[in-house]
Formats: sequence, structure tokens, C-alpha cells
Amino acid sequence: MALLEGVLELLDGCLLVVEDSFGASFSPVWPYEYSYKGVAGNVEIVDGSGEVVARVGERVGVSGSEFGPVGYAEIENMSLAI
Repeated sequence: MALLEGVLELLDGCLLVVEDSFGASFSPVWPYEYSYKGVAGNVEIVDGSGEVVARVGERVGVSGSEFGPVGYAEIENMSLAI
């Protein structure tokens, strides 16, 4: 598993982690029990118990693996209804 560190950003309705070193952006896939709340650019990610675990504009560190081109194409057009 790799650790991705960067800033959580909302761009065109998509939550992205913008990596520090190269400025590359990644669309995280959150655990099933996680959700979001907020309006406009004020978005918070909450865990299954309702605790805020991340906010747009904050630095985050997430771990996992990367989708290849086929897997990414399936989630690329997902967006938040905000």
C-alpha cells in the first residue's frame, strides 16, 4: 500500500487529493461507511459514526492502491451533488 499526501480539493463536483510533489490529482475511493456533508466548497468527509475525518482545503494522508485506466474510467464521472 502506498501513502498519498496532499490537499483535499473540490473541483467541478469531484473530491480530489492533490499530491504535494508533482501536483498530480487523485480521486480517492472512501470506505463504504464514509459519507460527505456540506454545501458549496465547504465539504467534510465523515466516518460511520459521524466524526469529521477530513475537510476540503486541509492536508490529508490516505493509503491504498491506484486504479488502472480501466478501473478509473468507471469512477471518473462520479461527482458530488452539492
